[in-house]
Amino acid sequence: MPKLKIGTGVLYIATALIGFRWALYLTLTELYGLPFSWWYAVIFGGALAILVGAILEWSTSWAWVRWLPAIGAGIQTAYFVPGFVFMLRKEPGLFSREPMQGLLYATVTLVVLACFFTAIRRLFCRQNGDARQESRA
Repeated sequence: MPKLKIGTGVLYIATALIGFRWALYLTLTELYGLPFSWWYAVIFGGALAILVGAILEWSTSWAWVRWLPAIGAGIQTAYFVPGFVFMLRKEPGLFSREPMQGLLYATVTLVVLACFFTAIRRLFCRQNGDARQESRA
């Protein structure tokens, strides 16, 4: 079984760090009076699943380990993609007024989506036994 490729590992780690940073940021802003949401803990759990899955996929050959990044990326995708769409609908002129902030939001959303699709692709290539497709992932 091929080990985790460097590019996929970097994508997993970057997505986990995005999740950790966002969960920490949202949790700490609660100290200033914002209401608490369980999404903060869910995002943290998703980031932890991606990070643990990346480490275990790199160090072991267990097949079940590929589910961890897929579940974690799915959790983060369920938060970041609707949030990005809502932000675009709420502030339609964001990219013209604050292009760097809009670019940051778009980049974070694309990284999370790329991680999700990569994890799902690696998961299904392994389950179907397609070693040729898996070696490119």
